[in-house]
Amino acid sequence: MTLRQRYGRACAAAVDERPRAVGLALVVLAAAFIALLCCAAPARGTAGAVTWDKTWNTSRPGTVSSATAVAKPGGGVYVAASLLRPSGNIDISVLRFSSAGKRLWTRFYDGPSHGIDWMEGIAVDGRGNVVVCGATFSVSGKDDWVVLKYAPDGRRRWVRKLAGAYRRADIPEAIAVDRRGDVVVAGALTRKTTGGDWCVVKYSAAGTLLWRTTMTRSIRGLDQPLALAVDPADAHIYVTGRMYGSQSGDDTVTVRYRPNGRRVWSKRWTGTGGGPDHGGAIAVSPAGVAVAGVTTNPASGGDGLVLRYSKGGVLRWERVVDGGQGGSGVDRFAAVAIDSEGGVTVAGSLTTTAEHGQDVTVVRYGPSGIGAGHWSLEGAGHDEAALDVVVAATGRTYAAGTTAGATGPDVVVAGLSNVLLPLWPALLYDRGDRDDQAQSVSLTSGAMYVAGVSGSDLLVLKILR
Repeated sequence: MTLRQRYGRACAAAVDERPRAVGLALVVLAAAFIALLCCAAPARGTAGAVTWDKTWNTSRPGTVSSATAVAKPGGGVYVAASLLRPSGNIDISVLRFSSAGKRLWTRFYDGPSHGIDWMEGIAVDGRGNVVVCGATFSVSGKDDWVVLKYAPDGRRRWVRKLAGAYRRADIPEAIAVDRRGDVVVAGALTRKTTGGDWCVVKYSAAGTLLWRTTMTRSIRGLDQPLALAVDPADAHIYVTGRMYGSQSGDDTVTVRYRPNGRRVWSKRWTGTGGGPDHGGAIAVSPAGVAVAGVTTNPASGGDGLVLRYSKGGVLRWERVVDGGQGGSGVDRFAAVAIDSEGGVTVAGSLTTTAEHGQDVTVVRYGPSGIGAGHWSLEGAGHDEAALDVVVAATGRTYAAGTTAGATGPDVVVAGLSNVLLPLWPALLYDRGDRDDQAQSVSLTSGAMYVAGVSGSDLLVLKILR
């Protein structure tokens, strides 16, 4: 219940119990004062303080979406997004900012049809080159894969496209680079007989296609990778997503590949509710593999899903998390991290009260799957969520997302201990009556970069940690 709702109920009670109402009102005012103190921005130069904030757009009211940040080795940050430009086209945009917040360069990709070019993923290699994947609307009238690589100075090194054999949308969903600088991309390619097929491809650092592998069902369903991670130790590739099942609907599927593209194992997880399930985030560490997503059950609605595998493909444990509102609740996890000991941290949203809808939520599990921490933030409205989470080597956790503020959605950024206790008051970033949302977070040794949107602008923050 929000402070405003509590205050309203206290005033309503004054008709019958005025002394009690006065006491409640005083309690509410005290609580509001404490809440303001807790949400106050940290002093500049302390952990949680914003070093700089930048907004950018080429022409209002061009709309920015799918903003993702990745720290550049040696300093600064790359940000990629989809941008509606003055021409009316949506183009893939890639920007580089220095560590001091200066925008060093901006690059656009406008496909040959000058239609919709949508950014889906970004990664950076050890030499500071940045790679981006997305969907480009082709002259044949459908979406195709596009993969772009830029040098640190903004020169485009290469562009590669990939199209299925049928005239339907082909969309990449995730991208990563391995220790050699080779580029791995996962997404869906379509065929007439089987619909959307699960596809993973690998390019060399120079842009040569090294291999392509697909998986499919014998029915016309959508088999779609949604997230991937490359093990820095041995360059093995882990991919999670969804595959269609005739009896169970979409199931969560997780696959491990060798660096040469050969499949090591494939694991399917089917929920008990018969509804669609999918893995939407994946992480790997020396201790194993963690997957986060959503499972659907008619009795409990959408529930948060966490799976923990060994590197050999053994399911160590699973967790299905229900916020408590039954079939009306919308619970999901959007991001996951796994530490070197096998502790798993997930971030997303849980519906704990019917009147508020989803709340920002971060949950930590120990290596054996036992709960080891929980942090949540309840705003003033619905549709609040943590959208990204990163766990540092020290175990400290950093989450970013959106929460409902007094004038609309606000950016929320949290720094948490290894048991998810706040390191500093949660940072709430509000640009007045704009809708503000943090969509990704990336760490450096002493700071974090957060990328998102503010109204129709790209938003980039640098925050001390």
